[in-house]
Amino acid sequence: MLKVWTQCEENENLNDKEKKLKVRELRKLITESDSNARTDDVYLIRWLNCRNWNVDAAYRRRVKHYNFRKLHPDWYPCKKFPEYEPILKKNISFMLEDRDKNGRRVYLARANRVNLEEFSMEEKIQMDSLWFDMVCNELETIENGVSVIIDMKGVPWNTVRWFTIPQNIKISSRYAGFTPLKYVEIHILNTSPLANVIIAVSFPFLSEGLKERIHFHRANMKSLHKYVGKDCLPREYGGQKKLNFGSIYSKLYKAYNCNPSDRWFDEIEENQDVDELSKKC
Repeated sequence: MLKVWTQCEENENLNDKEKKLKVRELRKLITESDSNARTDDVYLIRWLNCRNWNVDAAYRRRVKHYNFRKLHPDWYPCKKFPEYEPILKKNISFMLEDRDKNGRRVYLARANRVNLEEFSMEEKIQMDSLWFDMVCNELETIENGVSVIIDMKGVPWNTVRWFTIPQNIKISSRYAGFTPLKYVEIHILNTSPLANVIIAVSFPFLSEGLKERIHFHRANMKSLHKYVGKDCLPREYGGQKKLNFGSIYSKLYKAYNCNPSDRWFDEIEENQDVDELSKKC
């Protein structure tokens, strides 16, 4: 138990005793309305930390989060984990192993691997939720947050249609707003004329809070490095890391107490073309 408190830095000058009291207060509020709800310390800390340890605000954020999930169940994992293997094998998005210079997890998403003829955008977002649900159980991530890097290079045309529907963008904005993390910074790389169309259409529908967390770097890796450093990044983004997909995906499977149908991720090599991988799967 000591480890839980020592890893979570003080917020608003609260000491460990005061934080424990806040956790108990939130646990009481939740169990009064749902006796079967998850109420372990780490789970409660994620809600408290993202609302500056205000118990009532943390409780409301949690309620809004689950109400949103009920309204939009297709945006959250709704299948057994093994059923996501086909989309995982596309190697679209994943958490890097190393944290950025601010101690944040780094989530890399590559738009050129999104093929909406093979899966829906909602299924892709469900996969994102699998990764984020995993790291929301890490105290260091709860405290420091996540840096999301979206590489827009080669974004397919069929993606544009989805982003031209205002309702989709509004839901996306609310989805991001209800993530139980205080710090989520989004970095857009390698924009193109087509990517600029998506940005121009979708940006007006985003919340002001989300807009403030989005940073555009074009193809300027040095600009990206000012925010996240480069020690955590793969070579194609100016770092020195060789992506170890065996380790990256093994952590995800372990988090959901599952074993892969085969060690497909051991066959992925850095910069391997997705079509080549798909032929093997």
